[in-house]
Amino acid sequence: MLQLFTQPDQMTEPELRASQLAALCDRIARQENLFGSLSQEVRVLRKRVQEMTAAHRDHEAASVAQSPRPPAVPEPSLPLPERWNGTEGSGEVLLTALSLIFELQPSRYPSARSRIALLLTRLGGSAAEWAAARISSPSSASLSYAEFVEELKLTFCHPDDHRGEPMQLGRTTLTPEEKQRRFREGLCAYCASPTHIRLTCPIRPGRRDTQQISTARPSRPLPP
Repeated sequence: MLQLFTQPDQMTEPELRASQLAALCDRIARQENLFGSLSQEVRVLRKRVQEMTAAHRDHEAASVAQSPRPPAVPEPSLPLPERWNGTEGSGEVLLTALSLIFELQPSRYPSARSRIALLLTRLGGSAAEWAAARISSPSSASLSYAEFVEELKLTFCHPDDHRGEPMQLGRTTLTPEEKQRRFREGLCAYCASPTHIRLTCPIRPGRRDTQQISTARPSRPLPP
């Protein structure tokens, strides 16, 4: 009996290839549709994430803006210490008082220059003259407050005066008048020599050798 229909396994090779190609094209079309749907969903999700991120950022910014800032603690008002002229009284009292002021009022005196300026206003007599000459020198531009205080101490604070002056046996300390005279005449504050200053005095006990010491002293004696 003549078969009217051809079975798949009886298809010719060209017919089989055409059938496989049609099935492959159909599968590719379905995958393209699926990929397009997935791409659209990804775009929607990405947009939602961006919107949520922006909303969260705006919420945090609003919370920070609305949260009250802690009130700034006011710095205490402190009286300024008495002036020190470099001869009478103790310079340590002045320097200690200024250290407390700088610690409790940091915003008022934030720089070395501002602290040195306040120290200058609390000096008088020969100490003020020395400080004015020192701060006017070119090297003072990079001078720190600690360095300025150290030079002030070396010039006017004499911890070894109680040992007796080598050239004035029998005396334990210099009188304020004698200190003023030595400073005015440009003499060494320790041995009264005109050839050097106290910082480089060769006979002063405990002197510190240094390669470069700024005396910040007028080149000629001050008038009496």
